[in-house]
Amino acid sequence: IPIGFQGAFSQPLDIVHNIFCLCPSCHRAVHNAEDSFARNILTHLAEKRPVLQKFDLSVPELLGLYAVERID
Repeated sequence: IPIGFQGAFSQPLDIVHNIFCLCPSCHRAVHNAEDSFARNILTHLAEKRPVLQKFDLSVPELLGLYAVERID
């Protein structure tokens, strides 16, 4: 969950389960790549740790925070 959204959450976002170490290329991709590629990275990361359950978020809601949600 992007730290910039701290104001939307009552719990701190700077916890171990919400911090991921990414190479510079993947970090740029999360923020600047084609939406489908960013979605793949974010979904993969979300499956690695229970951070979404801790903050009661779904994967689509997480993708919305990064503005890469699917719009059908």
